Amino acid sequence: MSTCSPLPVKQETSLQTLGTLVSPRDVPVEPKVDTVTVHAKSGNTAAKRKAAENTVIKIIQKEWEKESERLDTKKNGQYAKNPNNKNLGDKSLVQSGHAEIESNKILYIYGNALEVLARSEFYDVVEEMHLTFVRFDLIVYHPNLDKLRKFTKLKKLVLSHNYLNSFILLSKIECIHSLDQLFIYENEILNAQCLKSFVVYRFQHITEFNGFLINDHDKKVAK
Repeated sequence: MSTCSPLPVKQETSLQTLGTLVSPRDVPVEPKVDTVTVHAKSGNTAAKRKAAENTVIKIIQKEWEKESERLDTKKNGQYAKNPNNKNLGDKSLVQSGHAEIESNKILYIYGNALEVLARSEFYDVVEEMHLTFVRFDLIVYHPNLDKLRKFTKLKKLVLSHNYLNSFILLSKIECIHSLDQLFIYENEILNAQCLKSFVVYRFQHITEFNGFLINDHDKKVAK
C-alpha cells in the first residue's frame, strides 16, 4: 500500500467551513463542529483558521493510512486472526472529519463528514463534489446514496483515497443521473485496464472521465 502524499493547499477566494470533527485520540481537544467563513485575504485570523483546517486534514490523512492498512490486512485474511481486532468489527478508523463549501457550488468532504450530505440547502446549488479519505462503501451506503441523488445540479464528482477496488461498487453511483464528469484518483480500481470502457458503458450520461472527453470511438469500444 502506498503512503498518501500531502494534499495541495487550495487558494480559495471564498470558503466556508461547514464542520470539523477531530477524534480525541489524535489531539487533546473535545470534538467540535463549527461554522465560519474564510476569505483568502482577510488577515491573520483567517490565515490561522486555514492553518488549523489543514492540520485537521492531515490528521484525517493519517487516520486514512491506518484504515487502508487495516482494510488491506482484512482483505489478505490476517485481520480476523489478530485477537486485538475481535471487538472492532468493520468500524472505520477514520473518526475525524472536515467539510467545506466554496462559492456555494463546490463541496469538499474529508473523512468522517458524510453527515453534511443531509444539508438540504445545498441540494439545488452544489455542482461539484470532492470526496477524499472516505470509504466508497460508506459513500454508496443506502441512506448516503439517497442523499447524493438529491443534489440535482451535481455535475462533477471527484473521488480520491476511497478504497474503491471493484466495478460493482463503482456502478452503484450510476443512479446519479445529473453527473457528466467523473474523476477518480488514488484508488485501486485505476489498475483495471478496462476501467474507462466500463465507465463509458455503464455511465452513458458521462461526457468526461479523468480529464478526457468521451468520444464516439470510446463509445464504440465500450460496446
